[in-house]
Amino acid sequence: MPFLSPAFPGLLVGQILVEGLTLWVCLSFPSAENKGKRNPLHDYRKTVDTSLVRIDKALKVKTKLLNTTEQCAKRCSRSKGLLFICRAFAFDKTAKRCHWLSFTSLENGVRKKQDNAFILYEKKDYVRNCIIGKGATYKGNISVTKSGIECQAWNSTIPHEHSQEGDPLMAAIFFPFWVPLWVC
Repeated sequence: MPFLSPAFPGLLVGQILVEGLTLWVCLSFPSAENKGKRNPLHDYRKTVDTSLVRIDKALKVKTKLLNTTEQCAKRCSRSKGLLFICRAFAFDKTAKRCHWLSFTSLENGVRKKQDNAFILYEKKDYVRNCIIGKGATYKGNISVTKSGIECQAWNSTIPHEHSQEGDPLMAAIFFPFWVPLWVC
């Protein structure tokens, strides 16, 4: 009769009879406590001893006492309880306080500050310098082509008109938070 090993949760031990021989079998499986869970910090770039100071007061910030960076990341990823799209958060290790930010270190009106009490986490989608996909969901800050030609702003028709497929109204319905600024 198979049984769970008390010393190793997630290990099923049993014996089977094969052609007159008794064989012990150990089967390993993920324990229920880790099943399907993903570390929410995986989507963030971590910078220790750093916080962000907003010079532009129109940029939004919300703070709350929370015990862990994982809790901060979960709320930021869903923008739960926030009146803005969370792009980063700074965790105050001393006060156990989370500061959710509507901006990253790469934006205008923001400066980095050396502060040993803080760990800065910025969503990789907003701070990476590589382009993944076809551009419809691009959130980075690169505005030049591979060959170095500067991209044309969407609101410009010079040097040429845009040749985009689809209806801009439909794009607004399906991507209401995406505001394309450049096209390459």
